[in-house]
Amino acid sequence: MMMIIVGCGPVGEGENTFSKESTFVGSVSCKSCHESAYQDWQKSDHFLAMQPANDSTVLGDFNNTSFTADGVTNSFFKKDGKFFINTQGDDGRNHDFEVLYVLDISHYSNISLLFQEGDYNPRG
Repeated sequence: MMMIIVGCGPVGEGENTFSKESTFVGSVSCKSCHESAYQDWQKSDHFLAMQPANDSTVLGDFNNTSFTADGVTNSFFKKDGKFFINTQGDDGRNHDFEVLYVLDISHYSNISLLFQEGDYNPRG
């Protein structure tokens, strides 16, 4: 089960709880009203399901390593404290893509790359 809360608060009679203006407010904003659920969630695999990429969450070797699969050479490296993969893009050429998130770090390390503004692509 996966739950994403976009926002909550008191709702008056006849009011709609969601609107087109609803945005992601972050997990901490839920804590004050939902303390017990928040504490339980932090102990769950769901909490670890999508973490920002950093030295604690990235389990793979990004020390200028590479491998070739299906004829594409993929290189893993760090630059300015950020994680990158040089791999084939939609245009068939290799590009540097920043690793923004690590997905499901409790079982195995998948990563999410930003291929273009707003287009996240999970790679495992």
